[in-house]
Amino acid sequence: LFEVFYELPTKEELPEYYKRIKKPMDISTVESCVFEGSYTSFKDAAEDCRLMWSNALHFNASGSVIYNDAQVMSKVTEDTIKNIEREEKELLTLCECIVFELQEGKTFAEVSENNEQLKEIIRRYKLEEYVDSEQQQQNNSENNAQNNEDKVVEDSTAKVDDGADELQQQNEKKVDNEEKNTGQGKREEGEKEEG
Repeated sequence: LFEVFYELPTKEELPEYYKRIKKPMDISTVESCVFEGSYTSFKDAAEDCRLMWSNALHFNASGSVIYNDAQVMSKVTEDTIKNIEREEKELLTLCECIVFELQEGKTFAEVSENNEQLKEIIRRYKLEEYVDSEQQQQNNSENNAQNNEDKVVEDSTAKVDDGADELQQQNEKKVDNEEKNTGQGKREEGEKEEG
């Protein structure tokens, strides 16, 4: 259906076309612009597609095969543009919601967890790896925080244990000293009684 629109005839092949059509357009030109990144927006590409069908309708006789094909392609293009614009609005609204929730401190993984539309977009554009990566980073952060907390508790427990050990040693020394002093005192008393 669109093969006739893929590449325009040359000026030598169809000079009349170039006299009547001020801005010629074909699918190969649109395709090149897409691949080269010449379009700054979807609307630019849509306008060139509309121009292509309009040119075909303007140049070809009403009821001709090319004229009828251009009408069909024009309708398909308009329907596609409407669908894309609708999706674009939905995506914009969704993005605004996501940004709000991210600003509230949620992670992208948390936001996507409860949003079916976002889950579908993640599947469609194969973003699972990004979400999984973010979830893994969050889990690592939580694990690091837990490990740090555990380390603080462990350090505190070790300090308490060290302090208890030190007190135990001091008490043992005190008891030893008391026993020595008591033993020394008994010896001195025994020497006095003998003398």
